[in-house]
Order: sequence, then C-alpha cells, then structure tokens
Amino acid sequence: MVVKPFGARELLARIRAVMRRSAPDTHDVISFSDVDVDLERRIVRRRGMELKLTRGEFNLLAFFLQNPGRALSRDVLLNSVWGYESFPNTRTVDAHVVRLRQKLEPDAETPAHFLTLHGVGYRFVRS
Repeated sequence: MVVKPFGARELLARIRAVMRRSAPDTHDVISFSDVDVDLERRIVRRRGMELKLTRGEFNLLAFFLQNPGRALSRDVLLNSVWGYESFPNTRTVDAHVVRLRQKLEPDAETPAHFLTLHGVGYRFVRS
C-alpha cells in the first residue's frame, strides 16, 4: 500500500521491490540495437563489452527503456529520474542525453534511439 501523496520515484522503487521478491532468479535484460541492459544488476553492454555509465546516465536510460515510444518532457524526466519538481532552465537532461547518445547510439550525430522532440523533450525508440 502506498499512502498519498507519493512521488513517482517512490512508486517505481516499490514496484521494483515487489517484482524482485516475486521473481528472484530472473534478470530483466532489455536489448536494442547492439546494446543489452540488465536493469537489476545495472550492467550495460554494447557489442558484448561492458560500459561504464554514471548513476544519472543509467537511471535515465532505465526510465527511457521502461517508457519506449512515449514522448517525455524534460520536467517529467527531471522529476522521475532526479526527483526535481521543476527546474525549467536546467540542462541536466540534455547533457545526459548527449552522453547516452555518445555511448549507445551507432552514430551519435544522427540518433536512432534517443530522439529529440523539439518543444517537447525526448522519445526513446527501440527499433
């Protein structure tokens, strides 16, 4: 049971905890392009090689993977990933998306997975 009011981060943490308890031996690995992401163990591999991501980069990637195809505003990303209620001038999201593109996109200059929606925010596409 979750008592109102509650934050999205708390709700996600509680959902993950219940899922871990219900299936302790399974690993939730999500793949796209040549990237494999083990959400439970927090491991990211590209072409079989393990990548080092910061905590913020991994949390943003996990949120994108859990919301594929959905248009996500910067405010939603800031609140859900970092817990910021509203920081309209922050470039945190943009900087982290750039680093994810550099590490995970086949070509960071023409992204295929982490797409910019001008005037809105970002969308993750698995393809």
